[in-house]
Amino acid sequence: MLRWRKNHPDHRPDLIAYLETWRKKDKRFRQEMNFLRQKTIAHREDIYKNEALKIAQHYALIGLEDFDLRSIARLENAEGQDNELHQAARRMRQRVAVSEFRKWLEIQAEKTGSEIFKVRGKTSLIHHKCGHDALPVDKASIMWRCSHCDELFDQDENAAMNIMLVAAGTPANDQVMAKVV
Repeated sequence: MLRWRKNHPDHRPDLIAYLETWRKKDKRFRQEMNFLRQKTIAHREDIYKNEALKIAQHYALIGLEDFDLRSIARLENAEGQDNELHQAARRMRQRVAVSEFRKWLEIQAEKTGSEIFKVRGKTSLIHHKCGHDALPVDKASIMWRCSHCDELFDQDENAAMNIMLVAAGTPANDQVMAKVV
């Protein structure tokens, strides 16, 4: 619009006035959306900071899975292959910014003297009860079935149980390792 107005000031002044009004409304709309986005991000960060403080004040040892959260949101892995995680899940993880919550959890744990305990390995893939690999048909599914004992389990709860077992010194499988930060 600005370029057209500069190069053709005498061409259809009625349309130029209409486009100028539209341009100003569009600019104001974009500024409002940017302000709301920044306000939402600040609100999310405030929630994460306060919730992380509550957790750090309540628990002396906090177990986390040690992996690069940014790699989950990428379309391709380092080798150029498609990311296994489907697009909707990648977008949702970008929106909730799990890495921001983890950052605040580490900051608040340091302030309160809590210890962060990071676990590497296949915490979701190894069944916490029998220690065998669970081979899910669909990795995006929340509920998985163990290929050894045939038990149905929630993958997130299973990962949490594996992290807790490592923290207690009794991992379900040698493929899950701990690192204290």
